[in-house]
Amino acid sequence: MDEITPILSDNHTAAESGEAVPELKVYKRRFWVLFAFSLLSAQQSNIWLTFGVIPDETCKYYGIDEWQIDLLAAWGPIIFIPFVFFSSWYLQKYGLRSTVMMGTWLTLFGTGLRCLIPRGYEHDLVFLIHLGQILNAAVGPIVMATPPKLSVDWFPANQRTTATAIGCTSNSFGVAFGFLLVPALVSRFEAMGYSGVQYMLFTEFWMTVLMALMIFAYFPAHPPTPPSLTSQTARLGFKESLQAASANSAFWILCICGGVSQGIFSGWTSVLSVILNTDSGYNDRVNVNSKHLFFTSTAWLGCISTVVGIIAGLVFGFLADMLPRKIKRLLIALLFLCVVFFAWFVLSVYKVSFASWLGSAFISCVLGSSFLGATNPLFYEAAVEVAYPVPEGTAGGVLTLLNNIGCLLFEVIGMAGVFNDSHPERARAMNFVLVGAIAGCGLLALFYKEAYRRSAIDCGTAEPADDSDGHVVKTNNSINYGTTHQTKSIA
Repeated sequence: MDEITPILSDNHTAAESGEAVPELKVYKRRFWVLFAFSLLSAQQSNIWLTFGVIPDETCKYYGIDEWQIDLLAAWGPIIFIPFVFFSSWYLQKYGLRSTVMMGTWLTLFGTGLRCLIPRGYEHDLVFLIHLGQILNAAVGPIVMATPPKLSVDWFPANQRTTATAIGCTSNSFGVAFGFLLVPALVSRFEAMGYSGVQYMLFTEFWMTVLMALMIFAYFPAHPPTPPSLTSQTARLGFKESLQAASANSAFWILCICGGVSQGIFSGWTSVLSVILNTDSGYNDRVNVNSKHLFFTSTAWLGCISTVVGIIAGLVFGFLADMLPRKIKRLLIALLFLCVVFFAWFVLSVYKVSFASWLGSAFISCVLGSSFLGATNPLFYEAAVEVAYPVPEGTAGGVLTLLNNIGCLLFEVIGMAGVFNDSHPERARAMNFVLVGAIAGCGLLALFYKEAYRRSAIDCGTAEPADDSDGHVVKTNNSINYGTTHQTKSIA
């Protein structure tokens, strides 16, 4: 049965405002929409990760050098940076369904191209796997910037942060899944006498086909009746939204803090296997049969760190819904804990006496990653709230743009050969960059001026919006689901 929610809070009723109240509903189908989108997000990141977790097998199978492995991963941020503006504009103009369908087709074509290389032509047609990764990379802005838009379109105000957290962390789930799935598939097919890399790509393609069929089967453009007042109010146009966002100091503080901390962390994880290399007593084994092998396995470290980060993101997303208007306090506390545990990780890597016990680096990395993962949905929601009426897709796009710029810097440095097994000390130096960056973001977050403009409208306590620097932002109250052809006035 559908649930009906009030448009205004008790302290500002429709009778007091003298306005008619349109009926607001939330539908159970919203969970299917979120689930289907999360599948696309998870599969996109799983495909992006594919070759990075089997570098030796990939180099051998295609006859390529290590720098091409770095390039296959670097296509993610390289394509993201120019494509994020197009995807934000497309989402605002054509809406959620059309954007998700475009992302699904791109992912499907990308995984299909990677399977078109016949045996004996692996090296000659290696450009097809690059093209496949490029198409999949173009989906990155869609799945990373869209969760706040989906949550506002389908979920009531008291569930939005949780919905955003699920949408955001599903991308990380694909990474965690890929850490184990890809090497396990390659090993299994090779044990059966097949080409491990080739049949792994076939498996990922059919997984993508199944996901696409589920999305094509049912993914509505928007609910018949909006779930909240702000889900039906028009946003600024694309050009106007960029102008408003650029003048909003609180928004930029959040984007810098979220983008820099998450971007540098993403780049840092890409060199984690160099920081914890075999010469340091670590391994990349998935099949482990002892406590020692488990705590020294970078494959399990990457997987568990990501999974715990997902859980933390969901927990703190739900907590933010239960404790409204407390996002700033939660962010500062989480960033402080990140600094503590990543500093502990640094001491473990350098084997400082009290941090040199078995599992010290493993546990500290997992805890630091989990608390940083918890900040991700909070940065999204805080940025959307303070930037309103800037569209959710645009606000999320700017935040993830800075994230990918930070990640790209690491990838470029890696392709240049700065980080490799011959120079692990260079990668270890990035530990200090990570700790310093997160500490700096925590200090900068202290200067962020909280504003909950979107939530205030849903509660009926809104004041005229400004951009945090004293400039009035104009908008209107027409229903708009992302297309100029589906609008009507609120009664």
